[in-house]
Amino acid sequence: MTSNIYLASTSPRRRELLQQIGVLFDQISAPVEEKIAASETPLDYVQRLALDKANAGLAEVQRLGLKLAPVLGADTL
Repeated sequence: MTSNIYLASTSPRRRELLQQIGVLFDQISAPVEEKIAASETPLDYVQRLALDKANAGLAEVQRLGLKLAPVLGADTL
């Protein structure tokens, strides 16, 4: 892998945005259950999911023994 970061998302739009600004990245699997909790606001929900995806992506990087690099997790609602 030759990336500057890992993208913990399968979103085609996020991929496109990173490519547009010239960021080298590799996508990494970060399966996270996307279910809003009863007490969560929309803002709390997307912030939690973004963090959960980044953490799951980092765990996958470590599990695979890949070079450490920042992991970008994101979500939209």
